Amino acid sequence: MTTPLQDALKGVLESSWNDRYGYTAPHPRKYPYQWLWDSCFHAISWSEYRDPRALRELESLFAAQLPSGFMPNLIYRPRSILSRALWKNGLSGYSDITQPPMYGHALRVLHDRGYDVSHLVEPARKGLQFLLNERRDAATGLLRIIHPWESGCDDLPRWDSWTHGHYHRSTWNIRKYYFLRRVKLDHQASIANPAFAVDAISFNALVAFNARELASITGDTALAREADALTAAIERTWNGTRSTWVDQTPDGGSRPSSAIRTLDALLPLLVSSNAAHRKAAWEAVFSPEEFLAPYGLRAVSKSEPTYAPDGYWRGGSWAQMMYLLWVAADREGHPRTKELARLLTKGVAASHAAEHWNPETGKGNGATPCGFSTLATVAAPTVQ
Repeated sequence: MTTPLQDALKGVLESSWNDRYGYTAPHPRKYPYQWLWDSCFHAISWSEYRDPRALRELESLFAAQLPSGFMPNLIYRPRSILSRALWKNGLSGYSDITQPPMYGHALRVLHDRGYDVSHLVEPARKGLQFLLNERRDAATGLLRIIHPWESGCDDLPRWDSWTHGHYHRSTWNIRKYYFLRRVKLDHQASIANPAFAVDAISFNALVAFNARELASITGDTALAREADALTAAIERTWNGTRSTWVDQTPDGGSRPSSAIRTLDALLPLLVSSNAAHRKAAWEAVFSPEEFLAPYGLRAVSKSEPTYAPDGYWRGGSWAQMMYLLWVAADREGHPRTKELARLLTKGVAASHAAEHWNPETGKGNGATPCGFSTLATVAAPTVQ
């Protein structure tokens, strides 16, 4: 039996479903195209209802995969004039950059719920292997992102060193378009960017997690070893003073903003086996002076000068981040797992499934309703 919130969130999915192309738009007007990690999250939400559109969403996503395994972050269905203006690959209808490869986790969820995902296993493995082969930073053992959009969290204070220390959303957007022009492609797949390259901890944690998730249903020991090696490299970035894992730059160092305490930098909780690191990271998550707020988890620690609860990736709550930490807590058997589920459903309900919301008040911001906020439907049954 579904809850009223689950019924409402299924309505969000259905109103955003594009039956012709087989995907859920994050928001039909503001975000009408298909995004990589959004589609993975949508598939997870659809699967909670045992709906066949869960599988179709992923099949649609992998239809845009390049022969190299590269997965674009944005697929224009139907092809758009906008794509031609922004991307070298625009004539083909997709972007030049990627996003966190959440398809490993999505396939694990669908597999565990009885879907036949066997035909998508090899495309997912190729997608992960492309990142592991082509984005490796020899100095750190981590993987590079080559544009802020690749992180999924494009206005984080962690990138403030690339704004010359003066973040303003409009000027940062101009800067992001400049970064697009510097992306280097090889056989249509992005591999480098001389203007922006970061070994982002959140991206690395999600690659390691998704590799483990895929290996868990295939028995791929080589992929599991790759995930372990990446996790070991992540652990070497731990900053005990600030209780966070720290982004690196390709020369093996970091920039001044790289250790700002942000929620996404605690995503190694999905893969870390270091008890001391995990303990300190969970303490930060559940600290009211850091990330825990009345209506969600703050994207930026309250103790940071950059914290802005209504800001775009500057402090507001995001459903996909809360979902991922709920998954981490659930897998660990953390005693406060149910609290995270309650917080996620409370924030989504109060904000009317907004793209992001003020964690202090629950006021919705951005596109409303937004597809990945339907992830609350997965956590909702555990709240009872």
